[in-house]
Amino acid sequence: MQPLPQGLWENEFTLRSIREARMYEPGNWISRASPTPLMLIVAREDRLTVTDLALEAYERALESKRLVLLAGGHFAPYVEQFSAASAAATAWFDEHLMASDRNALLERAG
Repeated sequence: MQPLPQGLWENEFTLRSIREARMYEPGNWISRASPTPLMLIVAREDRLTVTDLALEAYERALESKRLVLLAGGHFAPYVEQFSAASAAATAWFDEHLMASDRNALLERAG
């Protein structure tokens, strides 16, 4: 953490926050994301967001989905694997977002 001026931010949390965080299991709801396209970029040696739980969630997800596995730990996609992670994300967004924009334009053109 970087030092901040006094009173700008208090590094505190509530018991309710701790309880809510421990109960947070987004993988339980992953099948409800469909039909929205889903891409998971997962670091193979991640110890913060455990890799095996991410892979289990991917298996439960419905199509359309894509999995990108990268070497390294939790921060690898942001640092040493950034080129691979950003290329995969850019291609995914281009495929799914740009396609929907093209389809909308074609529908309007009639």
